Amino acid sequence: VYNYNNKYCLFAAWARPSFEGDPDEDDLMINDADDDTDDDLGGAPVILSKGQNFTVTAGETIRLPCDIENIDNAVVQWRRNFSDALFFDETKQLQEPRYTLSKAQTLTIENVSSVDDTSFSCQLLDENEQIITHWVSVKENEVNSQIEQRGQGMPRKNEPFTIMCEVGGYPKPTISWSHKGKPLKESEGKDAIHIDFATRKHTGKYVCTATNQNGQDSRSAEIQVVYSPEIEMSNEPIIAGEGYESEIICNVHSNPPAEVWWYKGSEKLNSTHHINILQEGHKKILRISGTRKSDYGTYTCFAINSIGNSTGTVELTGKPGKPVFENSSYSEDSISSPVLSWIVRSYKAIDEFEVLYKKQHVDDWITVTLDESSRSVTPPLDFVYSHTFKDLEPGTYEAKVRAKNIYGWSDYSDKHTF
Repeated sequence: VYNYNNKYCLFAAWARPSFEGDPDEDDLMINDADDDTDDDLGGAPVILSKGQNFTVTAGETIRLPCDIENIDNAVVQWRRNFSDALFFDETKQLQEPRYTLSKAQTLTIENVSSVDDTSFSCQLLDENEQIITHWVSVKENEVNSQIEQRGQGMPRKNEPFTIMCEVGGYPKPTISWSHKGKPLKESEGKDAIHIDFATRKHTGKYVCTATNQNGQDSRSAEIQVVYSPEIEMSNEPIIAGEGYESEIICNVHSNPPAEVWWYKGSEKLNSTHHINILQEGHKKILRISGTRKSDYGTYTCFAINSIGNSTGTVELTGKPGKPVFENSSYSEDSISSPVLSWIVRSYKAIDEFEVLYKKQHVDDWITVTLDESSRSVTPPLDFVYSHTFKDLEPGTYEAKVRAKNIYGWSDYSDKHTF
């Protein structure tokens, strides 16, 4: 075998002695010709495959055939773009793990990318230089997404649910999520959202967005959590004044929607010229015009749906509201005489304050009564009051205060430290 300029040739020579009785030269030539038709070396290799055009989507796998007759006698080379040597027979010349070659000279390309958008040639290295060329066209994969809910689309409160987002495309898209239009940073990059215990806050539209350099695609799923009514009402008494309009608000959240009834004590209320029952979305409103003393009392908001029911209560009162302390200060005369100020709401004049104070970590309170009956005020107002403590010993103190009008005492304020 002789190699010259990448061309391989096979030379064979033989000689034999001359003996008496040997065939003459003409017979020998005829016999030689007959022997060539049954050569021990087999026939010359021939490429049977034809060059083809392939269109493939990025990220897929493609197989390029090069079927050869008498392949055992063939020396084959694969090239990319007519220049990059890929394989010499079965020896890999380009260290590209995506390329593999079978014994039948089929070139397999996995995870096709834009670099494979070119020609691939299979060539026999013989005097005829037989060659076929396949042309590969790589189509960039469009981004796509598919959303799937596992579990019910309407889970009950405290039940689990999962939303899956299957995406496709090349390069692999990144995933982002939003809920009711707000990004879910904690789920970014994840292909699923899983909730162990559903609440009403999980109700709404979930959007999965897949993005890569070729574009973007979104899909959405609607989750409706089913739950019994949940009521939100003021924890503090509602301060009302005789002759003024009063309003009680009951925020009701429920799915399915709830029926709502109002009660004063045990009496069910309906809209009249004096009482108006309104609804603004989740907000249920009981509005009383020209509040009377007889309107004071405890009101109940009762909500019911097919899942369950709930109640909320609040007091409508003419008593003062709970005082709220403002910042502490000191008298101009001495830093041992701190001044405490507070605000209180009342539709009637304040008759009296009761101030309790003590050193921190001491059990017993000291009571100071402030008579305010001589003051003349015009309701309704948020009254600002203050008290100066005389000659207190150095230390940290706590104080609380309550107010009284003609309807009675307010609740004590929260503790204030000074």
